[in-house]
Amino acid sequence: MKIQIFGPPRSGTTSLYEALRDNINYTMGLFEPLNPGMCYKINKKKKKINHLNIINNCKINIIEKNVITENPLHISDTQYQKILTSYKLYFNSFDKLIFLVRKNVEESAKSLAIAKAFQNWHQPYKDVNIDYTSLLPLIKSFNQIMEDLSEHYNIPLIYYENLYSGNLNYINSFLKYYNIKLHNPQGFYTKLNPKNRLKHF
Repeated sequence: MKIQIFGPPRSGTTSLYEALRDNINYTMGLFEPLNPGMCYKINKKKKKINHLNIINNCKINIIEKNVITENPLHISDTQYQKILTSYKLYFNSFDKLIFLVRKNVEESAKSLAIAKAFQNWHQPYKDVNIDYTSLLPLIKSFNQIMEDLSEHYNIPLIYYENLYSGNLNYINSFLKYYNIKLHNPQGFYTKLNPKNRLKHF
């Protein structure tokens, strides 16, 4: 089983990645290899090919997560299609694709603004009053990429607000849809519990 978790920044991809990685037997986790800002980056064509070859030949489960790192604003239709094509070619090596987004565009933009301002991406943080309006067009463009990928693969978008609602019926239906078997369901539920969100009110 090879799972790709993909979404815009601040859409809950890291928590879902950790929840699956830690609660499925015989699983290796790969954290944002497409992100040029990470130490394990595969931004060169040869590295990407080698990386995908390893994934295709791996005998254990793989959970990989990535976020959109391109800025899709103010680019031509041709450039936009190149971004989509690049993702589509890459995702062909995975048998399960989980596309995660937030319904609330303003909350998504605010979360990104706070992360950028304090350079805190993965630690708990308190809500602050911050101007996020300049990021709204970027979030909307990220969501457009997700909608186009969802349509291409004919799979639903998974919404942050549903997955992290604490609704076990929804969470179990999510696992059933993807045919994911957990060795420790309680650990998975705990990770997705809204009480454990990074944002503290």
